[in-house]
Amino acid sequence: QGMNAGFEDCSVLNAILDETDEDWLTSFKRYEIARKPNGDAIAELSKRNFIVMRDKTGDPEFLLQKKIEGRFSAKYPDRWMPLYSQVTFSHIPYHEALAAGERQDKLMEEIMAIPNIEEKWDSEEVEQRMLELSVKI
Repeated sequence: QGMNAGFEDCSVLNAILDETDEDWLTSFKRYEIARKPNGDAIAELSKRNFIVMRDKTGDPEFLLQKKIEGRFSAKYPDRWMPLYSQVTFSHIPYHEALAAGERQDKLMEEIMAIPNIEEKWDSEEVEQRMLELSVKI
């Protein structure tokens, strides 16, 4: 993703240079405003991904959450796109993907707190609750 962000940086800078007739001072100011939120977001996403890979990939609760998210995403792609998919397989800006991922994390905290979620993760009850909490993308 770092390389992808670098390619985006080049593309954005090139477009801004074209728009400003290569006025470098103006271009760099506009570039910083345009890219800073995404640079901050990709740094945060990278840190969080490191923590997930280091600490959570063997955690049964984390794996169950990902299973629930995957099932819901497959059934309702207009309501749920996993953060990984947003970052890796879409043109969603990093700062927007990060914000969407944070909203999804809050929703999943509520889902994972459902009593006996391990036994009823694929139930109508859980699906309906996710539908109530989620919004169309």
